[in-house]
Amino acid sequence: MKEKKLNIRFGLILLIFFLVALLTGIFMFYRDFFPERRISPVSGSIHFGTDSSIVPLAGRLSEMFMAYYTDVEVSVIGQPSDMLVPLCVSGEFQAVLLYGDLLPAESEHVEKQVREFHREYVARDAVVVLINESAQKKMFTLDELRDMFSGRSRSGFTPCIDARDIRFQHLVIDLLGIDSDVLTALPIEGKQAVIDTINADNSMVALMQLSSAAAFVQHSHESSGPVIGRLVLDGSDGKEIYPDQQALYTEDYPLVFPLVYFYRRSHQPSTGFGAWLTGRGQKVFMRSVIAPAHRPDRKIQLVD
Repeated sequence: MKEKKLNIRFGLILLIFFLVALLTGIFMFYRDFFPERRISPVSGSIHFGTDSSIVPLAGRLSEMFMAYYTDVEVSVIGQPSDMLVPLCVSGEFQAVLLYGDLLPAESEHVEKQVREFHREYVARDAVVVLINESAQKKMFTLDELRDMFSGRSRSGFTPCIDARDIRFQHLVIDLLGIDSDVLTALPIEGKQAVIDTINADNSMVALMQLSSAAAFVQHSHESSGPVIGRLVLDGSDGKEIYPDQQALYTEDYPLVFPLVYFYRRSHQPSTGFGAWLTGRGQKVFMRSVIAPAHRPDRKIQLVD
């Protein structure tokens, strides 16, 4: 009888050891093949918000960052520009790409958590003039633009603007130096509709971000479409200036504004993305139509 009990106990002990070994093996298997993702400046996930019109640019930035750091995953999500900061403050996004600095209403959202958020100036964009390719006039002074977009012009042009883009309207008001209650333009719903309006009427003139307008203008080389007007600087004896990358970088073009990366300090992957954007990521902006905030150093190797 005692021998039988010993056999049962021995069998139970063997079974327990077997189960422990089996569970340990399963744990090791899953740990090796499905490792837990650590959160660090170069690993983890980021919900990255941006204005819908510059999702392609934000997508290129995130793809390059993920190519450098394969343990990080960046999801680019397009939203109306005036919703980006509130969504970041609420926690839906950990980082957003803004054109222009915080608006007064956005600063109020951030005020109570000012130490939680940080801004990085990552690139230089510009407000550009869009006109029909058959328009008789393709050069404008800043005074002419101020008059047109404040309802004082008799030039024969009708100004229009994207009615949905509240942030851009604030940029125009600030850069042209007009009062917010004076901005006068035909409201058009969306950037594609603005382009269609310009294409259909050579008396229309619009303002748009270069980063958004570039795709439409590049496409127009294949067919009729809008062109970017030149500015004539005051006191320059008629010197024309086009918003190319050099003019944006030196700010010789007068309607330059910053692209701003706004993010949560406490979210490590977003902090890492910000550091990359102001460093290696500047090369992505150099390969675009807009300009980097800082020119990356170029190393020249001399060969004997």
